[in-house]
Amino acid sequence: MCYRTEGDIEATKIAKYWEKRLAEGYKGQPAKEFNGFAYPELPVSTCEEPDLIQPMRWGLIPAWVKDETQAQEMQSHTLNAVGETIFDKPSFRSILRKRCLIYVTGFYEWQLAGKSKIKYLLKVRDMPSFALGGLYETWINRKTEIPYTGFSIITCRANELMAKIHNTKKRMPFILNDKEKAAEWLADLSKEEIKMQLKPFPEERMEALQQS
Repeated sequence: MCYRTEGDIEATKIAKYWEKRLAEGYKGQPAKEFNGFAYPELPVSTCEEPDLIQPMRWGLIPAWVKDETQAQEMQSHTLNAVGETIFDKPSFRSILRKRCLIYVTGFYEWQLAGKSKIKYLLKVRDMPSFALGGLYETWINRKTEIPYTGFSIITCRANELMAKIHNTKKRMPFILNDKEKAAEWLADLSKEEIKMQLKPFPEERMEALQQS
């Protein structure tokens, strides 16, 4: 799965590389590590505004959620969305109309080695930033009427490199490093077209850096 990412680059550089504009007033705060369970804001582009990079919270809350208690519980269970079952889950009904790109410079995973866990930073070779495919939804707090928009990162089966590192569940985030493929992800796609895209990223394009 994917619960921690690296965003070690300024939002202006992300916008320049991906040839997009930044939301007004958005500067973004680079960080070596973002913890999904802290529900951080990450730079995102959406189907609705594909040429814009804007901040969005990690952790999707479906529009049908009734109250704050249910919303908080749901948020912690939607950091990731399993690609193979995404169309079967009520929480991810927005996949057909609300897909997004989450811009990162890397993500972290742990390898189980006996009783120890070895931490790795995974990156795409020769890329200042790359995108993870996701989906998003807006929930309206019925008590305060304040909207909250959050995203989930979609995961797929691991490539050979990731299967060796994430050697328990053997999963990896759905990676889009190509501008053309990233633009297609935000285009109008059918259910079958979405399924066809959810494939592991080539392992030869990735590097794994063991962390101390």
